[in-house]
Amino acid sequence: MGVVYSGIVGQHVLPSIRAATRSLDIVSPYLSPEYAQLLSSKAEQGVIVRLITSDWNGHRHQQALRMLKQPTSRYVLDSRFWRYLILAIMLGISGAALRGYGGLVLLSFCLVALVAGLAKNLIRQQVSTTPLFVKVVPATQLVHVKLYVVDQQLAFTGSANLTYSRMNRNIERIEMKTMPSEVQTEIGFEHSGSHYRESSGMLV
Repeated sequence: MGVVYSGIVGQHVLPSIRAATRSLDIVSPYLSPEYAQLLSSKAEQGVIVRLITSDWNGHRHQQALRMLKQPTSRYVLDSRFWRYLILAIMLGISGAALRGYGGLVLLSFCLVALVAGLAKNLIRQQVSTTPLFVKVVPATQLVHVKLYVVDQQLAFTGSANLTYSRMNRNIERIEMKTMPSEVQTEIGFEHSGSHYRESSGMLV
């Protein structure tokens, strides 16, 4: 049996989350944007963050989910594009200075050079993602568990979601567990029947 806290429980849970150095395993049906930002910040520090939550359509919850979604790729211009850009600028200047049909031809070549440069040098690049893994369970299978495991050494279970009101206003009840066997039991519960996509930052 762990230590039980009743009342404003954020004063017990949140400092432990902020102090995590290795991993955070969290199950919370509802999220607030400020705590989504906290989890993202911990992931950026190298802490492995694994979260199970719901797809509830509440405005702040959906805002929190959007904050947790990380880009996996982006488009960048290869350095060789500048050759095409310089050529296009020279053709454009010459076309503007030269009146008549010849000027129009040079301006057309300017556009062709830009399009060709983009087509050949706009490349898709993988973004270095943070160790943030999120499983969103559909509403047809309600997530009701609230669980916080810090560095696989400390676990909180109880009634409090990871939202501002539940952590800072509501009267909630949580149990803090530190015995290794109890913590491992909670970790086993979280991962039983759950599944994380291998690429970081993807909402499943």
